[in-house]
Amino acid sequence: MSNDFNKDPLSKFQTYQNVSATGIIGIPDYIVKGENTLQVVVEDSGAGNLVTVYGRIEKETIYTSLGTVTDDATSSIDISLIDYVRFVTTTYGGAPFSLIVSGFFWATEVPTTVTGEVHLLAPTGPFEVTTALVTDTAANPLGAPLTNRVSLSIRNVDAANSVYLGKDASVVSALAVGTTSGWELFPNSADQNLDLDAGETLFLICAAGKTALVQIFEIASVP
Repeated sequence: MSNDFNKDPLSKFQTYQNVSATGIIGIPDYIVKGENTLQVVVEDSGAGNLVTVYGRIEKETIYTSLGTVTDDATSSIDISLIDYVRFVTTTYGGAPFSLIVSGFFWATEVPTTVTGEVHLLAPTGPFEVTTALVTDTAANPLGAPLTNRVSLSIRNVDAANSVYLGKDASVVSALAVGTTSGWELFPNSADQNLDLDAGETLFLICAAGKTALVQIFEIASVP
């Protein structure tokens, strides 16, 4: 008796076939329904039998060998990148045997441990606003950062002069190749928003002989 359980769209892949000759076993094209692995068993056989499992993707015309199973043995066949499978008796030893196949879904492992620092997506406050005068000497406008700061915004409120933003005191207002040129904040420009915690510093500078007023809005998120 042979049973083909592959036709029910709600079931997983399963088939049981009695085999007594070489050639294709069961139907030519078994549909893979999302299973990752097939467990293939050749049972109750004599010596000299060999079953080959083939696979192909949709619209492909040529089947590729995925693995083989011999007498009274079990083999796990990876079908994670396959749409259709076929089972073929490539060598028949003369005694009837059974082919039993069942598909299995293997869930992707999800990490259970998270390391590192986590911030809330929506800061809870408090916040602080600092107004500072920027000169042609690079300086950190924030004497002490807001505790538990998660982000800040810088606004150049000067009507005439640009301000240049850098990571340390080496920042310059002139355009130069390298990492010292500051990011220009134009007069009365839109806010520059930065996700900088309290451990990060910023430095501001104006062009030679120039000054400008800036406002810095810091917001924190209390754990």
